[in-house]
Amino acid sequence: MPNLRTIYRAIAKLDPFKVMAARKGAAYANHHFYVVHKGVTATRLLERVEMDEWEVPLITVLAGTKLWKTFTDKQREELKTCRCWITAAIDCASRVILALHMSIHAPSRDSSSAALRMMMSDKSALALSAGCRMPWPYRGKPSLIVTDQGTAFGSAFCELLMQLGIPFEQAPGGHPELRGTIERLFDTLEGITLADLSGRTFANPVDRADYDPGANACVTADELLQCAVLAVTDIYHRRPHAGLKGESPMAAWDRLSREWAVAPEPGPRRLREVFGRVVKRKIGKEGVRFLGLRFQSIELQRLRRLVRQQKVQIKVDAQDLGAISVKVPGERWIAVPCVESFARGLILADWIATGERLRQRFATQAKLARPIVLEAVAAIRAIGDAARARCGIAPPEATDTELNRYERDLFRTFSIRESAAVAASYDDLLGLSDDGDETAGTPDEDTDADILGDEAPASPYGPAGNWTVEHDK
Repeated sequence: MPNLRTIYRAIAKLDPFKVMAARKGAAYANHHFYVVHKGVTATRLLERVEMDEWEVPLITVLAGTKLWKTFTDKQREELKTCRCWITAAIDCASRVILALHMSIHAPSRDSSSAALRMMMSDKSALALSAGCRMPWPYRGKPSLIVTDQGTAFGSAFCELLMQLGIPFEQAPGGHPELRGTIERLFDTLEGITLADLSGRTFANPVDRADYDPGANACVTADELLQCAVLAVTDIYHRRPHAGLKGESPMAAWDRLSREWAVAPEPGPRRLREVFGRVVKRKIGKEGVRFLGLRFQSIELQRLRRLVRQQKVQIKVDAQDLGAISVKVPGERWIAVPCVESFARGLILADWIATGERLRQRFATQAKLARPIVLEAVAAIRAIGDAARARCGIAPPEATDTELNRYERDLFRTFSIRESAAVAASYDDLLGLSDDGDETAGTPDEDTDADILGDEAPASPYGPAGNWTVEHDK
């Protein structure tokens, strides 16, 4: 029998690739001996944007989060702790992170489309409310998006990109080096964000040893997202980046934006037509009604004469109820504004919360004076902004069944009437005051006034003080 050292010398003479493939598998050997070339070179902002998902190696707690309040008892029992997923997008030229969407569910079309929209939105409000000292304004329309072939980037996601006119590539699976920029980003985020957090799962069992992530989990999903936003905005974007020869991503974006124009993001109408939720409604003499809001235009009334009593398809943007898109013959969509100016920029979740609170406070009144509605919307918006300021993970958007239930039970008899009202505080309007008068904010039936003043736009339906919105009989 040969000496052990003789065997070692014989193995040392073999091809190292074959030795590693025999010991750890061909995939590991291919990755280890992969030849690094110059790689993908991007010289303009948004010339190449890479997207991918990352299962965060941290056990998070859901109890106490805003999402927890929406769960049933059975869901709470099953989802006390979880591992979150992050869908991110990075600009290869500047290394700026354009999107960071977090979900407690596995990647899906919803998570990838949310990240796509986040990529084309100003995120400074999110950064500010998370406690960041720096803004997060980076956005625009990419010239190319590169993803893998995961389920979240399937045909539905590709269809969104085609509607937006964004070219895309899908790298073959098992080759993360083809999207090296986004792959390295997750390692960087893990080092910045998770280093001091309890509940880490660790990729290497040797590093984990006898550490129990589940028993040590104490970070909520909301807190994890806040930490991630802080890490991206105030640390990652500001510190020197090796891939940029020591320049920070923030400085690289500023420099490249002076050299090359950035393609602007699509406008509100285009975003609504691409990301909007499709529902069917009839057109009446007062236009289209959706969750108690009226949408009206001359072009819509022309369509009414054409379709008569048939329902038409409309698209509603959950992030802005200021207008809807209505489908007309010829595969064309027309924009129809809401007759209420306060709906501009109004989020669907905030409007539903407004309706629920108003129904609780004024259950016996089918018609509410505009001042009451305006102040309630402002109050709910303030509460919603405060909730989003804590960077909580929003619950899933309302399903079609839920929207129909809201329409039937919450907004069926809801209407807005022009009338002045006794000013009420937000706490009184929302029922948050302990000693407030239950009649506070009740409209004065004998006084009519236009609270919008001289700056109110002229209405095509007559003087504002005489205009009413009522439920169709």
